[in-house]
Amino acid sequence: MKPNFWFLKTYLIISLFFGTIDLIDNFLTFLKISYPWYTLLLSIFFFLFFFFNIFFLIIFRQHRVLRIAYLLPIYYLISYAFFFVAALFLSQLEVLPSWLVPATIIFGVVTSIFEMGFSIYLLQKINFAPAL
Repeated sequence: MKPNFWFLKTYLIISLFFGTIDLIDNFLTFLKISYPWYTLLLSIFFFLFFFFNIFFLIIFRQHRVLRIAYLLPIYYLISYAFFFVAALFLSQLEVLPSWLVPATIIFGVVTSIFEMGFSIYLLQKINFAPAL
């Protein structure tokens, strides 16, 4: 009997969506386009996505999902914690280095492409056919 990993497929599609949103956000930041409502909405979505990843780690553990599927939620949790600490540290500086904003945008684009690529890879690799 094949397992039915509909919850993994849902997670990967949502991760693909968030990777795309993050990529768009990086391009908008590069173009210096910013709206307060957009920034607030995006912050709320990514904050909720943090807890979404914790929830799905628990679901993955209960259903004994392939270990490779754990990579994305763990990556999200570690990267969000790292960026939170980095933001706290940088907020204490009076002057930010001139290279910081372009480096952050480039890093954001690279990580977004990784997130989307890995989600697509897992969507293609894992057999999501219902159990027979």
